[in-house]
Amino acid sequence: MDDKREAPEITPQSKVLRWLDNFWYHYKWPTIIIAFFLIVGIVGFTQCASQESSDLTLTVAVGNPDLSGEPLQVFSDIMGDLLPEDLDGNGAKSIALAQFSIFTEDELVALYTYTDPETGEERVQIDGLAGARHYNTERIQSLQTYIMTGECAVWIISPYVYETMFQGKVEVRETAVLGETAFYQYYDAVKEQLPPDTMIVLTQPVMGYMAKQENYQNAVDYYHAIVEFSAP
Repeated sequence: MDDKREAPEITPQSKVLRWLDNFWYHYKWPTIIIAFFLIVGIVGFTQCASQESSDLTLTVAVGNPDLSGEPLQVFSDIMGDLLPEDLDGNGAKSIALAQFSIFTEDELVALYTYTDPETGEERVQIDGLAGARHYNTERIQSLQTYIMTGECAVWIISPYVYETMFQGKVEVRETAVLGETAFYQYYDAVKEQLPPDTMIVLTQPVMGYMAKQENYQNAVDYYHAIVEFSAP
């Protein structure tokens, strides 16, 4: 008769792992919700800390490179001058500009396509394109998180951003095509930075700074100041 086999030794589960497993089972959704609001709070605090002297936040999310240097200053000055009034009473009208460079797949491929000097054929820089896709995905995720903070209600965005992150996903109140406005036709500095199919979008956040009626009304007035602009 064969010897009776001994049952394999069962390794006791770590007390820490048991505690974590039990905690996650009972508090999964509260933890997720708390984490969400923590992220929202951090992003909102960062925005407020860096925009103390601004009257309103304007977000630009298109595929062109980020504005910087003199073009950024010129663009910010133009957009600040459009404010109907000095909201914080510090004697100057100014906007805080949040920027997100978001590209479509076709735009990314075009950026990393080159002509082979030996064959004359068009080729794609595979490694560069892969890295660009990764960073583009990160920026998309950052923008999606930022939208949820409720810190902004007036947006200048590409049709791609509108269709993938705004339409049917947030409370959109009004939209306009930038190239069809007198504002776009008047300012060459704006034409140089933004394509004519860029959209101006007014949203109504359900939480955050712009969810307050007074702040939201300021955003509404600013949106109409842009789309109803008339050359002096």
